[in-house]
Amino acid sequence: MDREDIEWEAEELIARVAGINQWISENPKTDPNMYEMTECLMEFGNICALYKKSVFDEELAKGNKVSEYDIIKMGNLPRLEAQIRQMMKLRGLVPLNKNEEVNSEFALKDANHGFQIVDSEYFSQNKAAADFLKDIHYLAITGGYTGEDVLGKENFKEKKKVFAKIAAINLYVWQESKKDLNFSYDNVGEYKQVKKAFDRLKGTLEEYGVYYYEGGDSIDKMFEEVKQYSKSQMMEEVDNNTHNFSM
Repeated sequence: MDREDIEWEAEELIARVAGINQWISENPKTDPNMYEMTECLMEFGNICALYKKSVFDEELAKGNKVSEYDIIKMGNLPRLEAQIRQMMKLRGLVPLNKNEEVNSEFALKDANHGFQIVDSEYFSQNKAAADFLKDIHYLAITGGYTGEDVLGKENFKEKKKVFAKIAAINLYVWQESKKDLNFSYDNVGEYKQVKKAFDRLKGTLEEYGVYYYEGGDSIDKMFEEVKQYSKSQMMEEVDNNTHNFSM
């Protein structure tokens, strides 16, 4: 993909995330949309990776060297990262800037070194989910994200779909358990589909020599937490009998 196309994709994501940030600012007492946040952060990581490849190829052809840490400073990536970081701030994943003004309806709590952070009940109670999203951001801005430059467009699309679905189900079971202490996640069909797709994705990543992906074991923990909300023996049977499956 050439530089112009990458920058166009970045502009589209800037507009999308800016719209999300506006909505969050106007609706501060809402839970995060984990499917949407995961998609946006993974698309951000992918754009950074594509940009890195483009820059590296150009500079290497000139006999120059560029650090991976310089990529995030180039083109329209600083503007995109600013919108991504703002989304993370509004959802309580990173602290606000000092003296930063937000909707007064946001619940704030003290963070380290005199900063404040939005008090997110979901992320406070679900460390794996918070670590998962923060790791995508870290890999993106440090030039280490694995996207379609390595996996190809279709495999990255599948990766994004599987991870976003796991994140969404994790949020759903947490929300339902708050409403009903006796809640049981027994959607065996959904669990089976996601489990098989996740297992197949892991096989694909190994084929491409990718042994570390965003979140490390956080995404695995998030999926395991889903099963912990189930009282169905059938979930164990699914884990023991997986086959190829396309979501």
